[in-house]
Amino acid sequence: MMEVPTLHESGYPGFEAINWFGAVGRTSLPAAAIERLSIELLRALDSPEVRDGLTRLGLYAAPQNPEQFTAFLRAEMQANEKVVRAANIRME
Repeated sequence: MMEVPTLHESGYPGFEAINWFGAVGRTSLPAAAIERLSIELLRALDSPEVRDGLTRLGLYAAPQNPEQFTAFLRAEMQANEKVVRAANIRME
């Protein structure tokens, strides 16, 4: 078995790399539409078919309500801002 150092051991303490998927919409989306979409997505993620499909792909659902997901997105942007600025990454 090959020994691969962790990110911390490689000189990147506190660095965490995760993949995630989420649903986003325009800021002008009505609150009622956001609530309905959230309910339906949570219902889908709770279905055995979706859970089993995710498990087969090595994924798991970590559902969040709209407020939790907004907070998560803001934290992700803040956590990655320093790296993006240091690397001078720009959207094209």
